[in-house]
Amino acid sequence: CGSRYKMPTILGYKVRGDNLKLFSMISELMELAAKAHSQKKDFIERLLSYGEAGPLAMLAMNRDGSPYLRMDRSFYLVGMVGLNELVQIFTGKQLHESTDALNLGLKVIEHMKRETDKLSQKYGMRFILEQTPAETTAYRFARLDLKYFSPEAGHFVKGDLAKGEIYYTNYSHLHVSAPVSPMERVEMEGRFHPFISGGAFTSLWLGEARPPTESIVRFVTE
Repeated sequence: CGSRYKMPTILGYKVRGDNLKLFSMISELMELAAKAHSQKKDFIERLLSYGEAGPLAMLAMNRDGSPYLRMDRSFYLVGMVGLNELVQIFTGKQLHESTDALNLGLKVIEHMKRETDKLSQKYGMRFILEQTPAETTAYRFARLDLKYFSPEAGHFVKGDLAKGEIYYTNYSHLHVSAPVSPMERVEMEGRFHPFISGGAFTSLWLGEARPPTESIVRFVTE
């Protein structure tokens, strides 16, 4: 069982290049996410306490000595959207464009990993970082930042402003149009993966290409 919260790019506009304030505000937001998870956990446990007579009857079913949903085995997810744009606001470069930008991104995710460990101890719950589909969140955050932080946000959101087809780069990924090779993308995005326990992946866009099986095998093994 797991539930999730996303960390927004809005911090970049709020802290205006102040690294210390950035990491402090990330910690504050993660504390808020942990409190929300804790409240949700308490609510679900109250519903489960009604057993098979309650609204979560299926999850409360006990057929082998334990309920179907065991809250003691649950984990609680904290994700990220727009890391690429956050470092661009701070350094003027996207993740793939400079070592400083990539290193700042790694520091942010490493800090978030440390915070999940601290919060896990504090709340007695298993908090972990994750990468799960968040396209609607990437769109929603971009729209909100344009509303509250224009015109500055207009320089960083991706997509077509005129058509309203805008978004932030998902997770800790490089921008989809970054001019890097598949191997470079895998290597750069893979540097974030050790900090992400709730599922991490890299997407490679091949367009109309149909690489031979041998090439794909060689790419994976190398």
